[in-house]
Amino acid sequence: MKAATSAAPSRRKGVIWNALGTSMFAANTLIMLIVVSRTSSVATVGCFGIALAVAQLLYNIGIFGVNLFQMTDYQEQYAFFNYLHTRIFTCLLMMLVCAVIVIWIMPEPEKKLLTFLLTLFFLTHAFGDLFQSLFFQQNRLDLSGQALFFRSLLALLAFTAVQVLVRDTAFALVATILASIISVVAWGVLRARPWFSGRSGINRGRIAEVLRSCLPLFVSSFLVVFIFNAARYGIDWLLDDTAQGYFSLIVLPVFVINLVSQFIFMPVLNDFSRALKAGDRHRFFHLLTRQSFLVALITAVIAAAMPPLGVPLLTLLYAVDLSGFSLEAALLIVGGGLFALNQLFYSVLVTMRRQTSILLAYGVGVVFAVLVAVALIASRGLFGACLALVLSQVPVLLLFIGAVTRGLSVKRGKV
Repeated sequence: MKAATSAAPSRRKGVIWNALGTSMFAANTLIMLIVVSRTSSVATVGCFGIALAVAQLLYNIGIFGVNLFQMTDYQEQYAFFNYLHTRIFTCLLMMLVCAVIVIWIMPEPEKKLLTFLLTLFFLTHAFGDLFQSLFFQQNRLDLSGQALFFRSLLALLAFTAVQVLVRDTAFALVATILASIISVVAWGVLRARPWFSGRSGINRGRIAEVLRSCLPLFVSSFLVVFIFNAARYGIDWLLDDTAQGYFSLIVLPVFVINLVSQFIFMPVLNDFSRALKAGDRHRFFHLLTRQSFLVALITAVIAAAMPPLGVPLLTLLYAVDLSGFSLEAALLIVGGGLFALNQLFYSVLVTMRRQTSILLAYGVGVVFAVLVAVALIASRGLFGACLALVLSQVPVLLLFIGAVTRGLSVKRGKV
């Protein structure tokens, strides 16, 4: 397969496109929420927020943890068509679960419709991610970043234009889905053709192997989204749509932390892999320590800036007074920093092929997150929800640190 690639671009070009793509993807939900908040009520923002949380959870069924596994499959254990057929199966499963939730679980028509449309939107991302992962695997970080950038940009432009003109969120999401499909074809399917090789027939045995290998990652990725959104689910259960709306408005900047973190550690993921392969534990620890320090530093700076700068800026952007939520906003940034660190360790553990350790950590984390969310939201309301998001990340991080340490204690050359 690698023979089909063209000369690799500069590392700098790949890093820049990765940063642009990740930024645009993260900006999607943030700007969509800004547009909805400026054209609708806070309660409507709350409905959009909980629908978004459910769609993000279902997105992980479509991904099934295969994306990072495929990205780090440098030895090409599985052919591209194995990954393609696996992704088709998981996307169908994603929509089946969505149908169950929308038909039998969600009570309100508006939430049903928004959840279904947002899930379709994330379905296009799940399928488009297949080609991004292929580009990354082939050391074409530039093409991976471009695919994500243009897919996110066109979708965002379509949503914003229709929502502002028509003020109908459902109609705006339909336009968003169509724009995303077009960009998947243009910057995914067509650009990936040089790497289409091997037999294209459906090999059920290989699909089953991929699913078995990635099952712990799927469950883990499903749980990590549940852990992150446990506070949001708790608000939906214990409070009201207005509280959900305010939480949705102040939680979005959290993704800025994770976004910046992606800039930092995604380009060096291959360096982790090479250090592990060479058994160079000193190099590995140096990389991990440096990335962790940078995430912690960025988190501290943004958290400190939230009360004097961040909250007034959010108030201006959303056209909703958020001046009474300065402490909550700062807390959420801290939670976002812990979440970013967990994502860093998650990526490293996938590279080490420590899927079981990841699953164990998130299994413990989800139980802790549910208990903390229910207790704190019931007693402290919206502030309790923000505190719960922070605390829910702690046990996962501690278990991840232990898993990496144990993995590196294995005999040199077998890590």
